[in-house]
Order: sequence, then C-alpha cells, then structure tokens
Amino acid sequence: GSGQLQKPIGVGIDSSGDIVCVDSDLNRVQVFDGNTGKPTLVFGSAGTALGQFDQPCGLAIGEDDHLIIADTRNNRIQSFSRDGTFLFSFGSFGAAEGQFNLPTDVSLGHRGTLIVADEFNHRIQVFTRLGSFLFAFGAQGEGPGQFTGPEFVAVTSHGHICVSDWKQHRIHIFTS
Repeated sequence: GSGQLQKPIGVGIDSSGDIVCVDSDLNRVQVFDGNTGKPTLVFGSAGTALGQFDQPCGLAIGEDDHLIIADTRNNRIQSFSRDGTFLFSFGSFGAAEGQFNLPTDVSLGHRGTLIVADEFNHRIQVFTRLGSFLFAFGAQGEGPGQFTGPEFVAVTSHGHICVSDWKQHRIHIFTS
C-alpha cells in the first residue's frame, strides 16, 4: 500500500523539501512529506505503456520539479509533472544514439541537460532536457574512460560528471 517500500533505489528532494522515491520492485514512484515522512502521492504500475514502469531505478528532479525517471527494463527515460502526470518519454532498446540497453540512472547536468548511465551499452549519453540526443562517451573496457557497468551518475557543482562503474569497483570523473 501507500508508504510501503520494497526496493527503493532512486531518491531525491524536490523544491518544497518533499522526498521522492523510485521503488524498483513495486514499479512506482512515491512522494513523502519532507517534514512528517507521510506518503502524499503514489503513481506508476508495472507495464510497458507510457506512465508504467519495468524496474525503474534512477531519478532526477528537473525544472518545475519535473520527475525524470530511468525506466530501466523498458529502456527509456520518462518525465512526469510533480503531481505524477505523464509528460513525455524518450529512448528504446538498442545501441544506436538515443537508444538504451538498461538505463539505470539519470542526472541533471549544467544548462539543463540530462545525463543517462546506459549500463549494458557501456556508455554515458547526454540529452537536452526534452530528450534530444546530444552526444555519448565511453566504451566497453577497463582503460581510462571505459566502462564495464556504468550504473549511477552525478554532476558536481563544477559540472564534472561522476560515474560509478560497479564491475570495475571505481568511480570515473569527467571534466566538462
């Protein structure tokens, strides 16, 4: 039910201080009051239709508190208004530009870009805030700038992109 969590993975704080949580196993997003911890909103369900999820993982909170969710097993990124209304999605399964093979996390970059960890394509992809492909970097391997499992991504206040590569037991830091 509302407020129960099974596998909370992505978490963020919106502009009003409320806690937004992505629950991968329950295929939903929950919002909790930042002061009381009580649930205030639950949305999402299992499936492939727009607004549904298949093991979502990462979360970014964008302009106007839009919720940007890495819908991992549906190989797409979905965007919702703060009240849970579906806005748009982008991506599909594949290895071409703008396609994904298990996108596990999304983060906000400078100038409103969206930075996505594309785990099994062993790369990071960068998009406009509306989902238009800009560029990608990284490749499979163990050398500098190469990945074997980029899973989570964050951006520093200086615009450096930090990527956790769990299979190599390291963090990569890329300058902007």
